[in-house]
Amino acid sequence: MKLYFAEIGFVHSAGKPIRFLKLYRFNSRRFPRRTNAQNLIPLSEIRLVATLFLLLFTLKGRAQNTTPLLDRNVSLDFTGVPLQEALFLLSEKADFNLSFNSGILPPGKLISFKCKKKKLSEIFPSLLPAEIDIKTSGNNVILLKKPAIKRKKKELTVRGKVIDAENGQPINDVTVLDVYGSQSTLTDTTGDFKLRLTHKQQDLVLSISKTGYKDSSALLIPESQDVLFSLQNTVRRKEIELNKIERIPIKPVEASSLSKLVVPKLLVTHTENIKGYTKRKFQLSLTPGTSTNLKIAGTIKNEISINLIGGYNYGVGFLELGGAFNINRADVNGLQVAGATNLVGGEMNGLQLAGAINITKGKQGGMQIAGASNIAGSLSGVQLSPAYNESKYMAGLQLSSGLNVSETMKGVQIGIVNRAKQQNGFQLGIVNINDSSEGLSIGLLNFVKGKKFPRIGFAYKK
Repeated sequence: MKLYFAEIGFVHSAGKPIRFLKLYRFNSRRFPRRTNAQNLIPLSEIRLVATLFLLLFTLKGRAQNTTPLLDRNVSLDFTGVPLQEALFLLSEKADFNLSFNSGILPPGKLISFKCKKKKLSEIFPSLLPAEIDIKTSGNNVILLKKPAIKRKKKELTVRGKVIDAENGQPINDVTVLDVYGSQSTLTDTTGDFKLRLTHKQQDLVLSISKTGYKDSSALLIPESQDVLFSLQNTVRRKEIELNKIERIPIKPVEASSLSKLVVPKLLVTHTENIKGYTKRKFQLSLTPGTSTNLKIAGTIKNEISINLIGGYNYGVGFLELGGAFNINRADVNGLQVAGATNLVGGEMNGLQLAGAINITKGKQGGMQIAGASNIAGSLSGVQLSPAYNESKYMAGLQLSSGLNVSETMKGVQIGIVNRAKQQNGFQLGIVNINDSSEGLSIGLLNFVKGKKFPRIGFAYKK
């Protein structure tokens, strides 16, 4: 493994200050080891002549970790380790790109820390001083010092090009993101981009992401400039062959008819490029394309999400209200209310209310109440609707004045028509239809696959 971190500073030449990038190499046996003077590179040369050092570390023979960065579990145990070394050890264990200016960390600080399978979102606050700001984008973690004073907003434009590190060919549809302001853009067919920014931070940090390439980041002086970025391809023949035998995942929410209708393609492209998510306390949107989270709304997990018409997020931690619809790519916790439709790509743990339809592709661990129908991948709570309830695996309660459907049912179904492939619970309805029955069914007509005539009244296993 080769592991680097960069530091921007100034040197004086002929009485004039020159900005430069210092490149350090981490060696686990001798930490840290500074590279020779040839690695002092003027930023002007980087911008106009050479490719920036974007990949702050390179892992050979390993694919980029696909687990969302903040959700990765890590076990650590070290005593009296320098803070910088502790951070690099963490980045190596959790497999993410780490970048920071070494001057922002307290010199000589030693860290003692122990944890077992703890999420990165919990580890960072325990290791870092309060004055350090943690920014994440895709597989990148960028550490910056919180500004001591408020700076005036500054208008600037960054133009550049993104190429393939191996063949030098331009790459289109690459996400270039300002990690502080959330302003982003995509490269065109020639790999060129133009990013207009309103910036007020001391540093400018850009994150560069593209599906099939390693995530990268660059620390720049906040001024208008031209840059050249190169990305390293992560697709290898062996990985493609292995993917063929993996379990087919749940289709993402972007494949749904609702998402195709209301979520702009631009947002979907940014979402596909930026792996993982960033946490924020609040977001407000009119529609998925007009949100305080701008073009990267699909990569943000909000504590509170207010959508006047509808919203598109990574997930929600506490409360979401939508005038018409709410769309979340991953998990939702707490209360979710929509005038028409709630669509959750992961788990829903809490209360889900919709005027028409609730859809949870993963586990429903609370209550679904809808004006028309509820659909869940698995249910360990309650589904209540006047027309239709569906769950592949059900260990809770389905209550409907219409149809209840479940593949494996170990709970209770109450409705006009109840349908289950494997019935291991209790059914109460006018018609109960099962492929196999291990529980109790009470209805006017009870059908069990393989039986020539339906049973009238009670049906149970003899």
